[in-house]
Amino acid sequence: MAATLFRIATNSVMILLLLPYAMRFDLTLLGRLSLRGPQRRRYLWPLTSWLRALAKPSVCPVGGSRALALVGGIALVVAGGLALGVPAIEPVWPLALLVGARLVLAGAAPERLPGGPSRNRLWLDGLGAGVALALALTGPAVLSRQNPAPIAGWLVLYQPLALVVGSLAVSVDPLAAGESNRQAGWHFQLLHAGGSLALLETARYAWWIAASALVVTQFASTASWPRQLMLVVVGTAAVLWLRRAYTEGLRQRLDWRFWPVLTILAAVSLAITLVIWLS
Repeated sequence: MAATLFRIATNSVMILLLLPYAMRFDLTLLGRLSLRGPQRRRYLWPLTSWLRALAKPSVCPVGGSRALALVGGIALVVAGGLALGVPAIEPVWPLALLVGARLVLAGAAPERLPGGPSRNRLWLDGLGAGVALALALTGPAVLSRQNPAPIAGWLVLYQPLALVVGSLAVSVDPLAAGESNRQAGWHFQLLHAGGSLALLETARYAWWIAASALVVTQFASTASWPRQLMLVVVGTAAVLWLRRAYTEGLRQRLDWRFWPVLTILAAVSLAITLVIWLS
């Protein structure tokens, strides 16, 4: 038990340290900014800038709950640590933490974020992501326990549709800002506003990292821990890029139809899994 808790804590701390660099990488994608900061801090600048933003009091009363935002962010980090730290765990537990934390974040957000959607839209997006991700990961979870194979990435060959659906469900921005999300300025507006907005912005990236960790551990369940961690970093970068494609393309074209379409694709993937399993 002690060793398991230590692994979960270690992975959670690593995810926590990865957060500011994922934010800065996203700014590089959105605004073509360098990962390096001022000469004195250089590569530590994303970390120190993030810590200052979290410690900063709220500059304007925008509403929302700082306590709920903190709880949601911690739950996301622990969910990622749980997925990476306990390979044999049933995926339902980290998935339940992820979905629950995302719904908590919707409750923690103000009635309408600056430049963002209403709270009702955040609730619907959270439920849609949970259903689609659960259906997408059920197939790999069943196959990995019934027919294990020595090749780490074998489930990608068996379940390409599930991987696509799961990646799309993860890539959806928990606090989508529409058109303004294309610009790096919205990130600064949230993070450096302090208070609950800074915690919400942190939790936004915690969702992408932790959910990527869950997808990686399900599709590369036999890979070693260092390889899984590398895949999480690569997967997070891919998800951030995919998030741009989603906000600029699929979201505008499908709008409210996105989640029903994704759920149908996830159900088709699960049906294929059952056919493979029963045969």
